[in-house]
Amino acid sequence: MTEKTAHILIVDDSPNEQQYIKHLLIEGGFVHIATAGSAEEALTHIAQHETDLILLDVIMPGMDGLSLCRHLKNMPLTADIPIILLTGLNDRQARIAAYNAGGSDYVVKPPHKAELLTRVRLLATNGRKRRELKTITNARERELTAAQTLQNSLLPTRTELTKLSAHYKLGLHIFSRSCSALTGDYWCVQPLTNSTLLIALLDMTGHGLGAAMNTLLLHRLIAQVKLSCHTPQEMLHLLNKHLSEKLMPGQTATGLVLIYDRTDKTLSYAGTAHPPLCYIAKNQPPELITCAGLPLGLAMPKSYTYAAGIFQLGTGDTLYAYSDGLIDTPLPHHPKGIGLKGVQAYFTKTAAQTSAVRRKALNAPPHVVDDLTVIELKGL
Repeated sequence: MTEKTAHILIVDDSPNEQQYIKHLLIEGGFVHIATAGSAEEALTHIAQHETDLILLDVIMPGMDGLSLCRHLKNMPLTADIPIILLTGLNDRQARIAAYNAGGSDYVVKPPHKAELLTRVRLLATNGRKRRELKTITNARERELTAAQTLQNSLLPTRTELTKLSAHYKLGLHIFSRSCSALTGDYWCVQPLTNSTLLIALLDMTGHGLGAAMNTLLLHRLIAQVKLSCHTPQEMLHLLNKHLSEKLMPGQTATGLVLIYDRTDKTLSYAGTAHPPLCYIAKNQPPELITCAGLPLGLAMPKSYTYAAGIFQLGTGDTLYAYSDGLIDTPLPHHPKGIGLKGVQAYFTKTAAQTSAVRRKALNAPPHVVDDLTVIELKGL
């Protein structure tokens, strides 16, 4: 019952008025009732105690009721607390002033018992539900923050990428942005041998928590399959085998696996259901390399062939891999997204930009419609 659980604060500089209103509430069955004789006392109480409803006298010395009401409504932590303003004035201008200040209701003093209790029950119920919802929301935000921290911990840091770049003599620049607190894009850069480096990009269906949980599965599977596979095609086959067994029905992923060998500067790849790679050889026009196919997570025969190949990544050559969020996300000069047809022109234009400039442009849209990851590999 609201009467047993609601926390109500009466703010009035008159002790007699406080006790009268408190008496009416007690007769109505309310239990948790506090009082304050000034705006300062009220603010101290609200900061230290749960409050579901405030009964606030309009005319008080110092900060009056209307000023306190406006102050509370301008504070994020108290803006949602319903406030009933109490006043001896019963005219239109007084009511308008009360509502303009943010009051939820307006009661003329001395209040009629039945009228007061009816209004208090309604607003106290709303206030209690607001507090309960806020508690749930705060708990969910803490859980999302913890999940986001866990997800980020799976990725190499910029310092680690810099070290890998120096060791393998390969330019590495990676941009990733999610459309919600958690991302369904998973990428990794991991050493295979002293001379070979694994780069992978997979995009889970969906967004939010479900897709993010599956990225944890992808991380574990990548670590598992890289130990027993020697080519990108073998990795995709084994990844698909595991994913088809572990994913829920309807869940799939696009897949791209690349292996760079620094000894001969070759880059081998295999992809499926993935946007085409964009390869720009030095002083040459861009070339799109298909990575089409069925998504990972479907039961496919061992004979299924993934789009695959190998090419040189010489000094000045650049390869771009990206998730499909790049195609749909509004970007400067591309309010509807660049589309698949605009990929070559986009990377041709941005190839000469520094990674910092490109990162700024990709961060420019106030929101993205899909998780977005762009990987740049440049021959050194």
